[in-house]
Amino acid sequence: MQNGYGNYIKVYDFMISKLQLAKYDLLVYAYIFSYTVQGRCYSGSQQTLADKFGTCRKTISEVLKKLTACGLLIKTEIPIPQGKGCEYECNLELIDEYHV
Repeated sequence: MQNGYGNYIKVYDFMISKLQLAKYDLLVYAYIFSYTVQGRCYSGSQQTLADKFGTCRKTISEVLKKLTACGLLIKTEIPIPQGKGCEYECNLELIDEYHV
């Protein structure tokens, strides 16, 4: 997802109007959605997201837990050299239920 200005994320109207996301929930969801629509999962760190959106890792952790608990994100644990990590992707089936 490149343009002449560098990387970007796209916030779709359904994310606000149908899913009623706001603030960091919206930013994180839109960011992970950009991976999902490309057929990939987000596997970066929570600190990377915190740095990207100008907040703390604790806030990102709470956002990821919230979005996963309500079914908007699917979390998968993966092995990494340091132990275990996580991948996140948007639950596109749930979006279909919102008639997006």
